[in-house]
Amino acid sequence: MPVYNVEKYLRRCVDSILSQSFTDFELILVNDGSTDSSADICRSYAARDSRVRVLTKPNGGVSSARNLGLDNASGQWISFADSDDIVKPHAFQALIDCTPADLVVSEYDYITVSGNRIFGQVAGDGRFSGTAIFDVVAQWPWMYWATSCNKLFSADIIRNNHLRYDTRITIEEDLVFNFRYLLHAHSMVTTAAVTYSYCENVASSVHRSHSFASYRTRSLHLHEAISQLPASDKIYAKYFSRHLNAFPAMLSSDVSVEAKKEFIQRLKGIVASNNIGIKQIPGNKNKLSYLSLKLFPARICEMLISWIY
Repeated sequence: MPVYNVEKYLRRCVDSILSQSFTDFELILVNDGSTDSSADICRSYAARDSRVRVLTKPNGGVSSARNLGLDNASGQWISFADSDDIVKPHAFQALIDCTPADLVVSEYDYITVSGNRIFGQVAGDGRFSGTAIFDVVAQWPWMYWATSCNKLFSADIIRNNHLRYDTRITIEEDLVFNFRYLLHAHSMVTTAAVTYSYCENVASSVHRSHSFASYRTRSLHLHEAISQLPASDKIYAKYFSRHLNAFPAMLSSDVSVEAKKEFIQRLKGIVASNNIGIKQIPGNKNKLSYLSLKLFPARICEMLISWIY
């Protein structure tokens, strides 16, 4: 679990993990260069619970912290948590009960800053293998694949295929990791059990602005990951809007003409090489952007996109 300047929430998260009904696990806390009391809190837990290990590194972001945790993990299964969230009391037991499987995916909920709990039951109980796994990926809402925290991963698959989080990606890095992992998963179990609460807070990445360079990097590696998946046409259609959310940042005055042109040309290439129908594109702005990319040269696309956004 990455830990960076979360003294306000850290005890709540760690307590939720250490109070699990399933007790045979190791909790790796990776202090990612915290400047508040987070490191001291981590060490205090390690001093009184032998299941807790604390690793310390210079600040490098959530992906590098998770990677250090993966480098040091010794268990058969891997689960992730963010240090400002809550793991449900029976989460590990519910996930373990679904094995054997290469991947277990559970339901989770989302608690807003005001305390409202949202997200309904989407993840039903099911077992999938082969290409049926990717039909589920294409059907479910994208947010189920944009987090690693509602999942149980095989440590062997991660180790044997040298899977790590891409430190070049700072937006939706979980999405790319999950898709790369799925390339090696032959079986998947889904459960309606709610195992995790994503807790919105004003300092979370959801509320941070990101540069166009960050969106561009995410887009490049998301495209690469999806292109290797079975049923990629369906998955491209589902996730094409993730590329389009870069447009507001792209329209910033400090983005060069060359960078805008290159990005638009790449999206035009994705549209041209994949069987994506406009009915598969969610949202009116996304539909208009898709039509612009499909029908017009890059320069006109940029003008139309500026008008759309």
